[in-house]
Amino acid sequence: MLGENHVVFIKVYSWLSRDSFLAIADEANKQNIPFAGHVPSCVPVLEASDAGQKGMEHLYGIALACSARKEEIRNKLVKGGTSVTFPVLDHLEIEEAGASYDEKKAARVFALLAKNYTWQVPTFAADLPDSRAFDTRVTSDPRLRYLPLSVQEQWSKRTASVGGSSSWGKFSEQRQRMLGAMHRAGVSVLAGTDTAWYQPHTYAGFSLHDQLALLVQAGLTPIESLQTATINPVRFLGMEKDLGTIERGKIANLVLLDADPFADIHNTTKISEVFLAGKEFDRATLDEMLKSAEAAAKSAVVQ
Repeated sequence: MLGENHVVFIKVYSWLSRDSFLAIADEANKQNIPFAGHVPSCVPVLEASDAGQKGMEHLYGIALACSARKEEIRNKLVKGGTSVTFPVLDHLEIEEAGASYDEKKAARVFALLAKNYTWQVPTFAADLPDSRAFDTRVTSDPRLRYLPLSVQEQWSKRTASVGGSSSWGKFSEQRQRMLGAMHRAGVSVLAGTDTAWYQPHTYAGFSLHDQLALLVQAGLTPIESLQTATINPVRFLGMEKDLGTIERGKIANLVLLDADPFADIHNTTKISEVFLAGKEFDRATLDEMLKSAEAAAKSAVVQ
């Protein structure tokens, strides 16, 4: 990931070979550049953590590290190598590993992740639609009006093919319980949504509010959930000098609410106004932006 004048961090993906991953880790550590992202299927979570991976997305590899069948399942993954497909990866790393989850083994895994300060980005907001593929709360979501019709059609086809049977959907509650246990063990958490055109029923910006609510459902308090999207990312990126708290001399990025999010995390959606780098956007301006987005979506075509 590129910052304004430098590399902020290097992102690693699922299909890296173990040798490639370790080479990236070695060079990133030498250059003092954080690396984060997916835990490659060929690399055990604890090895990735010990190698210095700073952040791990989607809880990839976590259930496998906590599985009573860890070695057996890992052998299947290693056999597939860098050509293993996502359906196979999900079946092994989520379904088979999730079904053989061992709490004692998990406690040891979480303790090491906490010791190494290895951050987790669970992206539950992307799991939930898979588990509710035909729920009208998903298929009739009013936020669909901000998306081109072509994207809505793609999403409908995808959810129809999944039918609520995906690994992510079936094990979403277990993944939330696992994250809650990690948090209680001292593992740091960041809010992430995995929002993209190809990810059905996730909405840029909006899904962050969904994620905060799901983190509370997983066991975080409302203030802890808010911190995953405010001070925690600042600490992760080492930007405390400029962001993260309301102080003279810091960049004025603020969201003002009409209701208390500590009383109910869903109140983060009751936005009064926003300040972005000191520029004010009041409620009327925000509403106009939404109207423009809706109009643009009606005329847009996305291939």
